[in-house]
Amino acid sequence: MTALKPIENTTHVRGVAAKRYPPNEVCAVPGCDKPAESYHHIFGRPPGEHSDSWFVTLYEGGPIIPHAIGLCGSGTTGHHGDVEEHRAWIKLEEREFVWYERERVLDTPDLAGPFTESWVSVGPLDPQPARGEKRKKVKRFKGAEKRKRTTISIRVPKDEQEDGAGLWDDLMERVSERLEREGLDGSRPPYYLLSDALNDWLNDWFNG
Repeated sequence: MTALKPIENTTHVRGVAAKRYPPNEVCAVPGCDKPAESYHHIFGRPPGEHSDSWFVTLYEGGPIIPHAIGLCGSGTTGHHGDVEEHRAWIKLEEREFVWYERERVLDTPDLAGPFTESWVSVGPLDPQPARGEKRKKVKRFKGAEKRKRTTISIRVPKDEQEDGAGLWDDLMERVSERLEREGLDGSRPPYYLLSDALNDWLNDWFNG
């Protein structure tokens, strides 16, 4: 079995001759702190003269993209095994590679099923290919601690006047830094950071 492709159409993807970059030493899956034991070609090994290259282009004359990343485990174990055996999926979204995991949710209280399967975004690879080492660790819940999750979408502007997604990321970073200055955990997922920020604002507003 081979990993799922990061984009829908890979017909024109080709390897590009380029010098390899220093590989990341810690697994790039968000929240994982295990050593990177093997290196995964996110686009697989595209046809062409440079099929072993750590760089690809999506179309002739297009930008050159690094796509080899260090993961824990091998092709059958760890996070490398997860992506090769379709328990996980690395997708290319907005110029970033994002790690998704397959999740089964019971449709009824009956433990025998039926189930609904869906792909749940865990977050961007950390680091992205060719971008050094990991940033802040984010705690992930496992086993009995793992909660039922859902995804909500917020429309943000994206035009010449305003990059809503970029502004959102900047705000989340500022909230994280503010919490850490006050001795609190600023490395939690955005849901908790935003909840803290809104609760703080509401308390100030009502008490003001």
